[in-house]
Amino acid sequence: MTAGERLNRLVSGLVESRRHPEFYQLFDQMRNSEATPDDLRELVYKRAHALQGVMRQLIVEGQMSGEVAAGDPDQLMRAILACLDGLIKWAEYYPEQYNEHFPDAGIFLRMLKP
Repeated sequence: MTAGERLNRLVSGLVESRRHPEFYQLFDQMRNSEATPDDLRELVYKRAHALQGVMRQLIVEGQMSGEVAAGDPDQLMRAILACLDGLIKWAEYYPEQYNEHFPDAGIFLRMLKP
C-alpha cells in the first residue's frame, strides 16, 4: 500500500469515527478540565501528537510520490485536523443537522489531491 493510500485510509477512518462525536467530546472536556489528572492529560496529548506525526509523515511521503498536493506538510495536516475538530463542534452546536449533513470523507481527501 502506498503512502497516499495509507493517508486516504487514515483520514477516511478519522472522518468516519466522528459520526459518533461523543467520544471526542469527552476527550475535549477531559483535555480542558482542571479536574483531569496531569498524567491522563499528558497521555491524551502524546497520543494526539503521535497521530499528527503519522499523518505528517504520510503527507511527506505522498508528496514525494506525487500522490499528495505540494505545500507545507504541517499546514496540510493542521487543515485536515482543524476540519475534523470542527465536526465535533458542529455536532455540539447543531445536533439535529449533524447526521443529516455529515460530510463524505472524499471532501476531506480533496484537500490532499495533487
